[in-house]
Amino acid sequence: MRLGPVTPCHPTAQIGPPWHTAEQWREINVTFGYLKRRYGTELNRAQTLAVELQARLTSIFSLMDELCRCTCLSCPKPCCQAATVWFDFQDLLFLHLAGHSPPISQPLHSNGGRCRFLDPGGCRLPRILRPWICTWYLCPAQTSVLHKHRRCLDDAFLQIKRFRGLMEDEFVSIICGRPP
Repeated sequence: MRLGPVTPCHPTAQIGPPWHTAEQWREINVTFGYLKRRYGTELNRAQTLAVELQARLTSIFSLMDELCRCTCLSCPKPCCQAATVWFDFQDLLFLHLAGHSPPISQPLHSNGGRCRFLDPGGCRLPRILRPWICTWYLCPAQTSVLHKHRRCLDDAFLQIKRFRGLMEDEFVSIICGRPP
């Protein structure tokens, strides 16, 4: 049997970053704030996981900054100008559980275009407030620098991904009333 092309279920369905309008962005962040207040201490384990996730993230930031200094400044096609990135559920959950204020919007301008947080000096967002993909993605030039200096981020990235999943699982189990 041959299946036809997949089409959106609704003719006005939006494809692209979630929470892309100002109203949706405000609503999702208000909702996370409400859930954090509503469930309070029940979310302690999820918050502890977010704090551990933050420690693991910050442990690689100096290396990431060094990689960017070595590669991005001379790059003819910087990823930040061409990539389609956004904050996903785990990104926003982390920011809220770790006590960070989320940025003013999703990174993409509503008209497409480049990331709204990019300026000539690089990203205006502190690393801890960036979407995970902005840290996780390594371009070929950065991968080459890591190999040349016999450095590897695979284990660190796997642990970060693991903690993102554990944090989300814990949060969802509490919110849905299921045991973790």
